[in-house]
Amino acid sequence: LQLDPDHLLVRLRVADMLLEDKQAPEALPHLERLYRQAPDKPEVLLRLGVCRFMQGRTEEARRLMEGAESRLPNDPVLLVHLAKLDLQDGR
Repeated sequence: LQLDPDHLLVRLRVADMLLEDKQAPEALPHLERLYRQAPDKPEVLLRLGVCRFMQGRTEEARRLMEGAESRLPNDPVLLVHLAKLDLQDGR
């Protein structure tokens, strides 16, 4: 990232690693930058949604993840987090 701060795949992977370690606050600046860079990329929407879920911002998390759902219909991370949201909402 020092050599190419706009390298989408590398920044996405850094955010992934931080989310896997449950470090949502550290992942957020990377995800916000990615969202500004590629707001329609489903992988970005998904990860930002997961981050928002971890922060307890469930409405925003659902909106972001549902925005990715049509282009990532079989993504296990997406499906698990949408199911968690449904359980929280009593669905």
